[in-house]
Amino acid sequence: MVADSTASWVAEGAEITPSDPALQELVVTPAKVAGLTMISRELADDSHPQAAQVVGDGLARDIARRIDQAVFAGLAAPAPAGLTTLSGLQTYVNAGAFGNLDFAAEAISKAETVGATVTAFVTSPATALAKVRTGAVPCRRVPGRRRLS
Repeated sequence: MVADSTASWVAEGAEITPSDPALQELVVTPAKVAGLTMISRELADDSHPQAAQVVGDGLARDIARRIDQAVFAGLAAPAPAGLTTLSGLQTYVNAGAFGNLDFAAEAISKAETVGATVTAFVTSPATALAKVRTGAVPCRRVPGRRRLS
């Protein structure tokens, strides 16, 4: 939704004028990401841990990476249109190491200004784990939010 419906003061018994919200559509064309890996019957039968499971898990991880790339990077067709095709988005690009959680508090504030609620932040596992491992991001309580740890 780009703009809310409007309300106005109305005199007793007067007709209420209807209004419609302004909506923005994102046309989504069904697409799929797929992978195929073949292993020999001997490998499948004679391996421990099960080779089919190990290979399948690796393929599943790559499919998840490809979906993330389509959503966040806006890949060319036949990948689906990603978030970069939407207008009015507010983003934060990390220019260096995160020294604190001020960026999160700022994002929450910007979202609440337009009536939205932040339920999650997206980052790569490597970035998140590096911050936890080095202690670069101290754990602080953001008012009204659960404690991050």
